[in-house]
Amino acid sequence: MKKLYEEFFAIPEDGNVPEKVMLTRAVLTVAVILVCLSAMGITAYAYFSHSLTSSQNAIKTADFGTNISIQNADPAQEPVQIEQTDKKVQKVTLLAGNTYNVTIQKTGTATTGFCKISALGDDDTVYHTQQLGAEAITFTLTVTNTTKVSFSANWGTSSYYAAYAENGENHSLYILNGESVVLS
Repeated sequence: MKKLYEEFFAIPEDGNVPEKVMLTRAVLTVAVILVCLSAMGITAYAYFSHSLTSSQNAIKTADFGTNISIQNADPAQEPVQIEQTDKKVQKVTLLAGNTYNVTIQKTGTATTGFCKISALGDDDTVYHTQQLGAEAITFTLTVTNTTKVSFSANWGTSSYYAAYAENGENHSLYILNGESVVLS
């Protein structure tokens, strides 16, 4: 073993390595590199050729809308005609001095949302209903001027809920079930 070591691995004192030793070292190095490349190739082939499949998953979207029902509190008045501009917005012209019973029911697959109520042309006053879930909410709405009122369905949570939490149920822009609201 010592003779093998001295012949192939030991560097002589004069520093001249025999050609046979250099050739042996070069062949050994190439052999090690080829073995490593083969191992990496086999690993890469195994990794990239493996096929993983899963069953199809259905992607469901949430849809939120509202059904609005508006009745004159005075049955002698004409029925209210609701104009639906799209699935999310409904508009109606309400006459000055009249009181209306409004019922809002959620539709769609979303579990909750709210409805924004505003007089068109009055960009400053926007009412937000309580969260609409499985139960409909009903409230009375009185308008002081003849105006077109917009009911807009919104999925999620209203930004007014934080103000409601601070000010309690008396917050003027938050509509609760059974409440009376005056819209000017």
